[in-house]
Amino acid sequence: MIDFPKNATIGDLYRPAMKITDQEEADEYIESLINWAVTKHRQSREKAEKIQRSNLGYFAGYFDSETMERVNRLFNTVHPIFGGKAPDSPEKTLRLGMKMGEKVKKGVKIRYKYPPKKKPVAKKKRVIKFEGE
Repeated sequence: MIDFPKNATIGDLYRPAMKITDQEEADEYIESLINWAVTKHRQSREKAEKIQRSNLGYFAGYFDSETMERVNRLFNTVHPIFGGKAPDSPEKTLRLGMKMGEKVKKGVKIRYKYPPKKKPVAKKKRVIKFEGE
């Protein structure tokens, strides 16, 4: 487990995750973030996980496309506005931001994109046959 500073900043929490390339390390890191949030903010585990994954996805949006896509894959996150893939151009990024801003200005409730829930993997049934059956 990773110990975060008591009064950790956004950078303290999420910047190290941008360098992670290994799934096992990513799993340990997200678990540490969730435990930190549960303890620091007295959140339920479910709420802490949703917020930490969303924050990681948002933070990754400040980085290059390769980093953002790797973080999304390793941590099962998405950017709350862009989704799982970085916009193709600065112009598209600006348009998406302006569109979101207009909605907020009009008082429209924003539905952010959240990480997809992992689908359970169906287990194959084992059939054991005995001689004579």
